[in-house]
Amino acid sequence: MKNLLHTALTALLIIFKSSTLDAQGCAIDYNQTMVGIYPTNLPPATVGAPYNTDITFVLPTDTLGYPFTNFQIVSINLPLGLNWSCNEALNNCNYNPQFDVYGCIHISGVPLVAGNFQVNISILADLTILQGYPYQFNMNFTVNPAVILNNSGAFDFQVSQPCAPALVTFFNQEPGLLLYQWDFGNGATSTTENPGPQYYPNAGNFPIQYTAYDQLDTTIAIQLTQLDLQQMSNYGENFPSFEEADPYFKIKKNGQVIYQSAVIIDQAPPLSWWPNINLELGQDYIIEIWEADQSIGENYFGADDYIGNHTLNLGSCTGCFAGSSQIAYQINIQNINPIPTTEAADTLHLFESPDSPSIIADSSTHSFTSSNPSDYLQWYHNGQALIGQNNTQLIAQETGYYHVLAINEHGCANSSDTLFITVDLAAEIDNDSAGASFQLSIDQLTKQLSIKLIPELVGAQIELWQIDGRLIDAWKSVQRLEKYPIDLLPSGIFLVKLSKGNLVKESKISIVR
Repeated sequence: MKNLLHTALTALLIIFKSSTLDAQGCAIDYNQTMVGIYPTNLPPATVGAPYNTDITFVLPTDTLGYPFTNFQIVSINLPLGLNWSCNEALNNCNYNPQFDVYGCIHISGVPLVAGNFQVNISILADLTILQGYPYQFNMNFTVNPAVILNNSGAFDFQVSQPCAPALVTFFNQEPGLLLYQWDFGNGATSTTENPGPQYYPNAGNFPIQYTAYDQLDTTIAIQLTQLDLQQMSNYGENFPSFEEADPYFKIKKNGQVIYQSAVIIDQAPPLSWWPNINLELGQDYIIEIWEADQSIGENYFGADDYIGNHTLNLGSCTGCFAGSSQIAYQINIQNINPIPTTEAADTLHLFESPDSPSIIADSSTHSFTSSNPSDYLQWYHNGQALIGQNNTQLIAQETGYYHVLAINEHGCANSSDTLFITVDLAAEIDNDSAGASFQLSIDQLTKQLSIKLIPELVGAQIELWQIDGRLIDAWKSVQRLEKYPIDLLPSGIFLVKLSKGNLVKESKISIVR
């Protein structure tokens, strides 16, 4: 008889080859006339997206000459967020194929978890010779990950320099959302809308991840993943029992059966089932342990034996008693996080900075020498760039603090130490060693610079420069004694340059207020 029932139920199972979701009625496709289920495969679901579909099934009326009198869909376990209902919900999902071979299931909801799931469908089948044969059918169901907007413009960043070490400022382009998650790729993270600048000490490629949420609803997922029957007694026609055990179990929610496992025929404990049933907080769940007799065709042992029950708690249990049986079960509890509104990613590229240049000061010649001939150099005096001073050697023109920057092809710079040097300005006039070509003096009373030329330089171009390379004025000499007002000039060292044909002469003078 058991083999007959197994053959009959195997032929029937094709009818329930589906996973399911929530419903308020479903539409039957009366164009289908062959026993089976339509469509044969459910379309995949997507996390966060509403899902609705109808399944039509056509029931068999008999098997091996024995009429089916009823089919009942007891339970279908689904991924979190999905529910199912049948068109005979008022009749507790019972179907009598002798009156109508058609039925349907409506599937709807919003799935919360992605993955490939095994859906368990529990049914009870009645024939004229057998009542309530339990059977469980397993099938796979795919829920795809949520489709999240990938917006490359969701954030931007500005780098202090393209080389390490660098300070990077981030700009959020999607303000006003509820939560932000930043991963800056340097080991630091943030959940603020506008995070502070981030420091990157080393060169390399740093992946930046940005996630934003406009809703923060978190769902608690509770699932009964495994039930173990450790031992069982007091079943069969006599005690101790003379028959092989045929155990199964039921789960009731607030007194209503929501799940009935498959019968494990002719096997004594220990035994295990993996029901993967979603549970809810605040509900009363009872586990009932049964031993099948009449429901699997063993009529000579009488009705199924009720072994006992256990009130399920939301913690795992080992060695718990359900009447004359002992059980263990595992419950998995996890938080299902909300779905992001936007995700974005970018990569920060930082180059190596040049080595820090070293400089040597020579006070006797008022000069500096740098050790970095391979990089572009820029000299500074008191923090100001000296225009045109890019060689490995610098002649100091005035007292102060000097340093040099080494700059590589990526625009990355590194500074030398800063050195102080004193320049002796007692001899203000730099005359040619072969005899003065021109002489400079300052008349403090008239606030004028006097430029006394030798006759050969009359008609020369005269240029007055600041020592940092800025041209102040230029004119052509017309006499041996040229005068220039200095009352508007600042204190400092100035360069006077005369040029006539191929002859170029220079001299410096210091103006002190």
